[in-house]
Amino acid sequence: CITSQVADPSGALVRTMASARRDVPLEQLTTADLTLQFFAHLERFEPARHAALRDAFERALDREPNDATAWGCLSDLYLQEMSPGLNPRPDPLERQRAAAERAINLDATCQYGWLGLAVYR
Repeated sequence: CITSQVADPSGALVRTMASARRDVPLEQLTTADLTLQFFAHLERFEPARHAALRDAFERALDREPNDATAWGCLSDLYLQEMSPGLNPRPDPLERQRAAAERAINLDATCQYGWLGLAVYR
């Protein structure tokens, strides 16, 4: 119980770590930092933050293409274009599936990649 309140993606530790980096421009963050920002975003679903995070993940993954968890997070951000309808771009489902598959190809144990594939199918 204590572990889930502290260390899970919505726990106090993740919120604190994300908060410490929230004022750093997203383009300066690593994929690991962006992943923390992604979990903070899940608490609020702010449309402007969604668009900024999606763009930042796309740029960061150009620099760090082997981060499976980041690909899984990007997959979820693409899915959010459909539901709850944040900042839609063309063909979100195909982009979501491709990002989820990329995550799984990099790390067969990536839970966010598998979640993305489960939603797609």
